[in-house]
Amino acid sequence: MELSIQYKKDLGIVETVATGEINTENIYDAGHQSFEYSKKMNCLNLLVDIRKCTVTRSKMEAFLDMEKFMELTGLGYQYRCAVIFNPETYPVDRALFIETVVRNRPNPRFRMFSNRDEALKWLKENE
Repeated sequence: MELSIQYKKDLGIVETVATGEINTENIYDAGHQSFEYSKKMNCLNLLVDIRKCTVTRSKMEAFLDMEKFMELTGLGYQYRCAVIFNPETYPVDRALFIETVVRNRPNPRFRMFSNRDEALKWLKENE
């Protein structure tokens, strides 16, 4: 998976754009890189764009990955994290499942969106 990570000061976010295949091996690395960059920029609002990604792992694998995600990436309760997905390539039921798993553990301030503007609006709430 290829990543582009940028701090967008005007929006108050760190934006990670991912392309390629999402799998167990690279999801931890991608998360870690995003969170480390956000620490460096002193920014707790993260926007992750996976609209150009493909997913090969099962829902069960994704569920099991979340058990280690907080420990291996640095995701904590202080972050607000919005993920943008493409419902044509990433099933909505899968997005809702992942959102539920992550909100239950490790981060209740995590949401998945199919619309960038809605994701940005949510990130700006309660600042």
